[in-house]
Amino acid sequence: MDHGYGSGSFPDSLDCHKCVTDWRLNGTILTRRSTDELVTKLKTEQSRIAKQLRQIGERAVAHHFTPGEFRTKKAEWEEARRLGIYSGDLRTYYKVRKGAPTIRALHPEGNPAWIVANSLGENRSKARELHIRLDEIAGELAEAEDRVETRSYGALKST
Repeated sequence: MDHGYGSGSFPDSLDCHKCVTDWRLNGTILTRRSTDELVTKLKTEQSRIAKQLRQIGERAVAHHFTPGEFRTKKAEWEEARRLGIYSGDLRTYYKVRKGAPTIRALHPEGNPAWIVANSLGENRSKARELHIRLDEIAGELAEAEDRVETRSYGALKST
């Protein structure tokens, strides 16, 4: 910085070996690696379970939204919104659905309870297990995120 009125610049990486092993730099925020490991693990598990739940949800959507079940795409959109598996507006729904299957526009994982209620056979119990585990992970993740230690880059630099 050439003058006192400009903004400070921040590095892309940390130079200190101890800092690099203990901290992760993201922009101007430093995160202590040891406190962030559980959050990373839980987010990975959450993504894996959500993907499994989506696969079961796709089958439930295919069963519920069979071709010819709804007279218009608007009626289909209204049903999807009522079920909580689509949150966009009608115009966007038309764009996404144009020439594509219904599941391409919908997000059944947005309503895990609906997936459980509309899954068939063994998928229902699997969906129930996944839904319960997702709820548990959400609680664990909130607690873990509260324990993550962060600092601004300037705070660490001065220590």
